Amino acid sequence: MGVAGGLIAAFHTRAYDDPYITYRYALNIAHGHGFVYNLGEPTLSTTTPLYALLLAGVAWLGGDVPLISNLISILALVGSGGVLWLFGRLWHTPLIGAAGALLYPTTVIPVMTIGSEIPLAILLVLLGLLACAHHRYMLMAVVLALAALVRFDSVLAVAVAGLAIGIEQGTLPALWRERSLAPLLRLPWHAAGIFLLILAAWFAFALWYFGAPLPTTLAAKQMQALLPGTRSFPDIVLAQFSQYSWNRWAWLAGGAVLLGIPAWLLRYRAWAVLVGWSLLYGLAYTLLHVAGYFWYVAPLVVGVVVLIGCAVQLGAEGLMRVRVPSVVAQVGAVAVLLLLLGQVQYPALAWARAHPDPRYEPYRALGEWFAAHTAPDAKLGMLEIGIVGYYAEHRPMIDFAGLLQPETARQFSPSTSYAHAGVWAMHRYRPDYLVFHGQADLLFQADAQFASHCQTVHSLESAAYMPLVIYRCAW
Repeated sequence: MGVAGGLIAAFHTRAYDDPYITYRYALNIAHGHGFVYNLGEPTLSTTTPLYALLLAGVAWLGGDVPLISNLISILALVGSGGVLWLFGRLWHTPLIGAAGALLYPTTVIPVMTIGSEIPLAILLVLLGLLACAHHRYMLMAVVLALAALVRFDSVLAVAVAGLAIGIEQGTLPALWRERSLAPLLRLPWHAAGIFLLILAAWFAFALWYFGAPLPTTLAAKQMQALLPGTRSFPDIVLAQFSQYSWNRWAWLAGGAVLLGIPAWLLRYRAWAVLVGWSLLYGLAYTLLHVAGYFWYVAPLVVGVVVLIGCAVQLGAEGLMRVRVPSVVAQVGAVAVLLLLLGQVQYPALAWARAHPDPRYEPYRALGEWFAAHTAPDAKLGMLEIGIVGYYAEHRPMIDFAGLLQPETARQFSPSTSYAHAGVWAMHRYRPDYLVFHGQADLLFQADAQFASHCQTVHSLESAAYMPLVIYRCAW
């Protein structure tokens, strides 16, 4: 409750661009315009269809979608910490659970994803794996299917759960020993059927409505990775965790992670289901070769805090083996966790709270300017269309990053840039307005059609961000 209250007080206004794409889907669904971003264009450009439907209910009830989404995220973060605590009780390693409860919801990496679907997806994955650990396979199937519809990469947890079930039931050794497939029949295939049935229902709808079962964003992010200077997933992982490198106390946490690896492998192998999920997730995103974004890193934090917990649990058990009273050993272990909370987590959270995304206010002002000064069907072209598109109401958006129009993403290559794709999109879709950061890119300035058809009509100044220059194009 304390962590939840602190996060709500500090981050209830947290905002960054990508979640607002989903928010606009939610508004359009709630207002009866369909599961679309641009009216009349059934393209699945949100990574989280189930979360969009959940927020559509919020919008239909008249709720503030960004605020409610932030509250859902915060409750999901704290709930995930609670689930990690329950794992610790189940596997008789309460200090690992305590590490998860204290450190996961206060780590700045997942906290920075507040407002998106990621905290809820992680909570559902953890709940599904907890149901698996309790042998509640039907419940596991339903929860993991919901997790996959909140975020499709959650299907990786199904592979981890299946492997855990196979090992626990002795299916894999039996396959080797009996040299037949008969042991496979003992697996809970009824749960697999429920999982597939739920996903099949969504895929059937998506094929009918969008013409494709998966979001267009995966292909767009893979194409973005081709652009020169784009950071890969391993690059962004390194960048996110290196945020702590200035803090000398963070090196204690890093040492605990290193110590936790052998402790996990040799003594606390039950936790392999969670560490394994984090490792599989990291491997999958590395192999997908997508452009790296900070919100992709959050699931790795689960594995990191578990490993820290393994080191703390091992230290407490070691003290008890040398006849230190168990109460003293456990109090000392919790003191270490509280030290990390106060010396590592709190400073990072305080810095994040003091440095909100500087783009939010100018992007919101830009969207509201469009809503007040342009025709309802005026097409707007720019890079980063989430916040602007949400506050511009129903005006069609042309996205130079290729999230909304997949054809734009196909223009990316090792020899191009977002500006090349933007010029192509300008020629292809002919937006009525174009927005640039500071000034028009040189590629646009050199384009004959831009020079002859587009002129500056307004500029929005901001103390914390560069000017946003608006061009009106008369085709």
